[in-house]
Amino acid sequence: MKRQRYQFFDQAFELRSDHADTLTLMDVMFRRFAVTETDGETHQYEVLTNVGGRAAIITKDYCYIVEQPARLPSLAHGIIMRNIFTRIRSHLLFHAAALEDHGKGVIIAADSGCGKTTLTLALVRQGFKFLSDDVAALEFNYYTAAF
Repeated sequence: MKRQRYQFFDQAFELRSDHADTLTLMDVMFRRFAVTETDGETHQYEVLTNVGGRAAIITKDYCYIVEQPARLPSLAHGIIMRNIFTRIRSHLLFHAAALEDHGKGVIIAADSGCGKTTLTLALVRQGFKFLSDDVAALEFNYYTAAF
């Protein structure tokens, strides 16, 4: 059993797994968020290949049985990210592309299928720096926010 820890904005989580492909996917996706220690509460997730003879993803509140072990890495990634995204309080998250041009940020928010990726690629070809194609985050301070 191997364990990896990550700090994603204000949320820390630890993944324990005996499934090498899941550990590799999470390391590739979140390498820059990897930490050795976390501050505050750390959410625990387990991805195991043999829980009563079946693969499972275990969170604090639920045990997801996975009938197709080949899908374990992508299912674990989705479940963990959904759990973490709903807890983030330090940033506002958008389904959007994020780019940078001459020190200024650009966020292109739209529903799936509206052309965010196409526009993002066109802007990168024009010299914009690519930051993200799926989620954009803006730091949010509850104490200074004006509505």
